[in-house]
Amino acid sequence: MKNRNSNLAFNLAILVLMTIPLIGVAMADDVSPALNGNALMMKGWMDYAEWFVIVTLMPSVIMMLFMALSLHIARPMVLRYLNRMTLRLGADLLWEGWVIGRDVLILSAVGLLGIMIVPRVQADWNTGVFIPAFLLGIITLLYKLVWDTDASKTKYMVATGLTALTLIAVVIPYSIGPMWEAKGSEFFMNTYLIPISNADSVKDVRTAMNDAIYAEQKGDNTTAITKALEADAAHLRLGTTLRDWDSTKYSQMEDAFTALTSSAKNGDITGMLGAQTTINEVLNDYASSLGRLD
Repeated sequence: MKNRNSNLAFNLAILVLMTIPLIGVAMADDVSPALNGNALMMKGWMDYAEWFVIVTLMPSVIMMLFMALSLHIARPMVLRYLNRMTLRLGADLLWEGWVIGRDVLILSAVGLLGIMIVPRVQADWNTGVFIPAFLLGIITLLYKLVWDTDASKTKYMVATGLTALTLIAVVIPYSIGPMWEAKGSEFFMNTYLIPISNADSVKDVRTAMNDAIYAEQKGDNTTAITKALEADAAHLRLGTTLRDWDSTKYSQMEDAFTALTSSAKNGDITGMLGAQTTINEVLNDYASSLGRLD
């Protein structure tokens, strides 16, 4: 009995030590400084890689738990094979391989779930829907540590039931709860893809305005009008993000583009330069809000 208690304490200590790094990651705050330019783009790719890992590992968690549950259910078949084997060493190897493979699959699945539910990841991707599955997985592992689940049919059935509940707790939010994945996609779009796309649109606006003024200065009124309209169309690609950013400056931008195209049609270089100055002032502020230096 004393030996059994010491083994139990040892196993619990191992489990606690395994969770310490996870707790450290969970308590870590994201205090990275504001980024711009290429640094922001690089961080965007890193966050995309994180998202790719999350959405590709979740099916792996399901497969691990499904395989573990299958091995639990296959116990009677394994015992029949063992009884037919005449070589004791072969029977022992098959039994140990079955037990270790079954429990390692559960441990690996719970470990991956733990990585995905740390607060920083939850804030970005809403993976908190998998917390019940993680807790059930921990209960399953603790039950296996405390009791020899292969010693009696009752304990074996309880362990099998806990494994099945853990699998269900993963499959349900993964299958009918797409809000966790949708939030992650929305986060990545709003944080990186939209700002990068809008920053490119800002560049297109400036290039087209410069081309319009240069054409007007050369006396090419037709090209000046065309380029002014191109600048106007490029600024419209910013969509509602510009209006949501600052409605007052958005109105100034609209008035300035009206003045730009009207001046181009009238051959008024001074009016075009004035409109360009107003537009560039607004664009400079807006580009800064995107976290990029253009």
